[in-house]
Amino acid sequence: MMSDLGRRKWVAIINPLSGKLGMHSEWSAIQNAFKEDGVSCVYMFTEHAGHAIDLACDLVKDGYRDIVVIGGDGTLNEVLNGVVRSGVNPAEITLAVIPNGTGNDWARFWNIPFDKRQAVALLKSGTSQLVDMGRCTYLVNGKPGERHFLNIAGMGFEVQVLKRVNRIRWMTIFKGRRWIYGLSVLYSAIFSRAHEMTITANGQTFTKKIFSMSIGNGKYSGGGFKQTPMASATDGAFDVMLMSRLTFKTAILGLKYLFRGKLLKHPAVKNFRTEKIIVSQAVKSDIEVDGVVLRSGCPITFTILPKAINFIVPQS
Repeated sequence: MMSDLGRRKWVAIINPLSGKLGMHSEWSAIQNAFKEDGVSCVYMFTEHAGHAIDLACDLVKDGYRDIVVIGGDGTLNEVLNGVVRSGVNPAEITLAVIPNGTGNDWARFWNIPFDKRQAVALLKSGTSQLVDMGRCTYLVNGKPGERHFLNIAGMGFEVQVLKRVNRIRWMTIFKGRRWIYGLSVLYSAIFSRAHEMTITANGQTFTKKIFSMSIGNGKYSGGGFKQTPMASATDGAFDVMLMSRLTFKTAILGLKYLFRGKLLKHPAVKNFRTEKIIVSQAVKSDIEVDGVVLRSGCPITFTILPKAINFIVPQS
């Protein structure tokens, strides 16, 4: 554990629309936890999608080096990209998260407590771990684009699921309910189709119809589904899961394996490790990074950046 962890001054970037933070009692409990644990912190609230990128970029330029995210995987992803855009070496920055989204898969991967008081206490009792991050480069309307990620990226099925989730999650009666993802998985598994991709990894290039591709730095996505169960965020490589074309029967079998955490047993699934993967051609080329859907075009390159940024995790 870093000896000065308890003496750091944190800046919190807070997504007030995630989880239950819209409730006064929830926000009061988090504030009290910071006060009672003696964690020094200033608070910054996001106002719209993408705002956390600008906030994090400006805060790092202003000299802040310790940032805690109060929100979900999407807010954490924005903060990560703000850090990168600041121009400061990310290895000089320490991130932490107090889980408050609907997925919280990066926190789940590191066994970070979902209990807010325990998560705040981790800012003093935890340890700073250098972790890998992913970089994705792509084209948008012929212009280069770039996005970094901590947990997972995907194409195909993953993107279709998240697009459906985003279309219905803001309906009042559904807001914040994690089972929306499971419902979208079921619908997408039945009605989505495999599309041709040309992929290069580990010195080999192949073209085939791909139903789903997940590029994992962490193990989980969608609120606890293990799509890249062999992933490690400290080994300098991605765990890649490829699922080829499915029939109706094998799609249902895939759901069974997915919900039971045994996706790699599916006959249409192949997984491998790589430091870099290039998609040079794809019929459906949109991507998702940490649950954020992005319009993109080929070539799309995913590259691992080993030991790139510090993250606060439990000592155990």
